[in-house]
Amino acid sequence: MRLPVPDRADEIRGLAETANQTLERLESALEQQRRFASDASHDLRSPITAMRTELEMAMLAPEETDWRETGAKLLAGLDRLQNIVTDLLTLARLDAGEPGTLEPVDLGELVSCESATPRSKQVVTSLEPGVVVTGDRHRLARLLTNLLDNAERHAESTIPRNAADRGLGDGCPFRPSPAQSQRLRRFSDPTERCSVPPTTMITMNGTVCTYRGSM
Repeated sequence: MRLPVPDRADEIRGLAETANQTLERLESALEQQRRFASDASHDLRSPITAMRTELEMAMLAPEETDWRETGAKLLAGLDRLQNIVTDLLTLARLDAGEPGTLEPVDLGELVSCESATPRSKQVVTSLEPGVVVTGDRHRLARLLTNLLDNAERHAESTIPRNAADRGLGDGCPFRPSPAQSQRLRRFSDPTERCSVPPTTMITMNGTVCTYRGSM
């Protein structure tokens, strides 16, 4: 819906143009909300479907089922659900402008700590000492975990991780532009090599932008 804009350059035309700009921003925000709700529903449905299928197959032949293996697969599915819910909660707080628990965070120490978790690929770190930011340690740790998880899925042999002081960047808008949204959706496409859940990508983008970074 748009208001008609008169040809004559006067206050009425200015008001109509301002109202149309407001309506356009509102329409864009509503579309983002609809798209996000669809993405979140898909993200949550995938692990639930996988767990249900696993249980149904196990119940068809309970005597032949390796219940320890089945339990391990269900726990992996629950981990996925927990991570998605954590990302949704983080995104809601970022949307609300909540700064989180701010404290000095040594990025080199944080990268070293998060990289210590055993992985199928070797994590190679290059850490500059004394790189400290004021931020929410939990959100930064979650960002690093998401990056490492994705790198582990797609790296050929090693996962490089660096921590260095590059100065302040120009930052980026918390809500991605149409071009950024298209790029994030490409990374979230399960047919692409670097598939990442949409809610995770948006949360990562929001966290990075909070610290004037970019993805």
